[in-house]
Amino acid sequence: MGLIQVFSGIFTGDFSKMWSGIKNIFTGAIQFIWNFVQLMFWGKMLKGILSLGKLLISAFKNSWTTIRAVFQYLIKSIVDFVKNRFTAMKNTVGNLAKGTQNILSKIWNSILSFFTKIVKSIFNFGKKWFTNLKNNISSIFTGIRNLTQKSLEFYQRQNCHSSKKCGQYSKKQIYHV
Repeated sequence: MGLIQVFSGIFTGDFSKMWSGIKNIFTGAIQFIWNFVQLMFWGKMLKGILSLGKLLISAFKNSWTTIRAVFQYLIKSIVDFVKNRFTAMKNTVGNLAKGTQNILSKIWNSILSFFTKIVKSIFNFGKKWFTNLKNNISSIFTGIRNLTQKSLEFYQRQNCHSSKKCGQYSKKQIYHV
């Protein structure tokens, strides 16, 4: 049937009919060979060989999947291990840096406190010294003023009996003399 289609397609110029004929010839030939193999009991052997081949291919695919899973697990484990080690190192370095910072901060605060106490002591000593100086000078001048006032009062009392100028000086005048 395929040969008739090929020749009728060539003579009529219908190339699609010719192509259909060629396909039919090859399909028929393949079907003939397959039927011949089935009749000779080779088909059952081929089916067994094909089944064995499918089984081997399936086993290879499963083995490959297992091998790939094992390698993926190993690589993931190695990556996680390395990542965890670097994280631990980072944390250790961070803790060391923080501890060093705390120690240096305590040392600095101690030094600052020491010098602050010294400066405050010097300031308080100077303040106390000048306060005492002021108080001593003030008490000296208060003593001088009191002595002068008492001397003037004594002088007035002595002169009041012998002179008529008693009461001529007021306290205001006496203090500004």
